[in-house]
Amino acid sequence: YVTTYDPARADLGGGAWVDSLVLESLRQSYDVEVYPICGDSDSGRVPLEIRQSKALLGATLLRMVTRGEPYQSAKFRMSPQWKEAVRSARHLDQGRSQDHLIVTSQWPALLLLADADVTADLHIAHNVDTVLAQRHDPLPFRGIGNARRMEREERAILRHPKSVIALSASDAKRIQEWGIECRHLNVSPVTFPERA
Repeated sequence: YVTTYDPARADLGGGAWVDSLVLESLRQSYDVEVYPICGDSDSGRVPLEIRQSKALLGATLLRMVTRGEPYQSAKFRMSPQWKEAVRSARHLDQGRSQDHLIVTSQWPALLLLADADVTADLHIAHNVDTVLAQRHDPLPFRGIGNARRMEREERAILRHPKSVIALSASDAKRIQEWGIECRHLNVSPVTFPERA
């Protein structure tokens, strides 16, 4: 189970909550190993966010301009830890038997396996990052067409896994409109306590 960050790190975002639900279900039928790829600067893993570093932002912007990559890919690929993560990910495919399944969760995990040329059996799309780029990109990213770049890359990389599911019904429909088979995974709880 290749995911963006350690499922125990709920402080990093809602992805950990989704991962914990999926892992709980998977562990009922499978022995599961979790491979988180992102972490803080002390972990030796790929940095999840680079906004606090002007040097990393500058290097990422340069990569975006020279290679035509979207921000959502360039910020990971420019990291020195990314190359090591790609090398490590290649071992997931070596000598893999039919009952050894690879699941990716969230965009960075899918990007990593695509860069490592490893085919996931299942990808869980937490978001369609193209839509996030279209709605939330800052003005400089809009000026260089980041959302257009993201859509091109996301469409291509979503074709790598054998199967794709999305957490949002509208995202599943959007991915299907791109010509990629995608099912909706409903993770909404049946009942939940109300809170502000």
